[in-house]
Amino acid sequence: MTVGVLVVTFFLHAAAIFLFTSGFFLTRYEATDVSPCSEDAAFPTAMHNTHHLRRHEGPRTGCWSNVKFPRVVYIVIDALRFDFMHEASQEEQQQKAADGGQYFLNHLPHVHALLRDEPAQSLLFRFIADAPTMTMQRLKGLTTGTLPTFLDIKDNMHSEEIVEDSWIKQLTAMNKSIVFMGDDTWGKLYPSTFLRNYSYDSFNVKDLHTVDNGVLAHFFPELVNQTDWDVLIGHFLGVDHVGHTFGPNHPSMVSKLHQMNDFLERLTESLPPDVLA
Repeated sequence: MTVGVLVVTFFLHAAAIFLFTSGFFLTRYEATDVSPCSEDAAFPTAMHNTHHLRRHEGPRTGCWSNVKFPRVVYIVIDALRFDFMHEASQEEQQQKAADGGQYFLNHLPHVHALLRDEPAQSLLFRFIADAPTMTMQRLKGLTTGTLPTFLDIKDNMHSEEIVEDSWIKQLTAMNKSIVFMGDDTWGKLYPSTFLRNYSYDSFNVKDLHTVDNGVLAHFFPELVNQTDWDVLIGHFLGVDHVGHTFGPNHPSMVSKLHQMNDFLERLTESLPPDVLA
């Protein structure tokens, strides 16, 4: 009787482990197909009659949609949580003060002003990312539109070139020039892609400033003085490193968020009229 129970228990455990691993450790196969310019624009035919989308529709004969802005600025502030961006009421501040909320609430006043005063030109969305949320997996998701699996975490320390289609590859195929500065993971995922690449080591989480200062040193000279780029990418890491080193409830988070606020304010003031950010 005891042997029979042990055998049944063994097989139940084996079945449970199999079901867990097959569901949790999913295998994702990468698609190597690339979207050609000859394909129709993003919106399907049935949606072209939708009134609120009509003003955004692109050409029906392919080659993507019409260009609204010839140049784009793409900024990533790593680990910038929604509650860092959200303008908290006085009641919310009082509720979170006991948990250290004063260190991360309402330290981005320029963002709040844009959302309040320019609602037609600024939007704030709450984004929930599936695990893993390591830098490589999230950049892969942001650039390819795919969802990473948990096993992709093994690639974070040794990022390899992305072979899937992405907006980075589409821009390169159209002979668009990209200038990058910040987290060096981008250069590992897209080697020999950028016109100029100002990359900085990203794995020293105790270093709160080197990457951010590097971005700040190169960003505005590129934005204001250079006209040979089509896309300008900046990836800040300081907020993420403060979170890893001290957590969000620390005075270092205040100074880092203030630095990001000053950058965003200067960006909106310096943005040329032909550039979308």
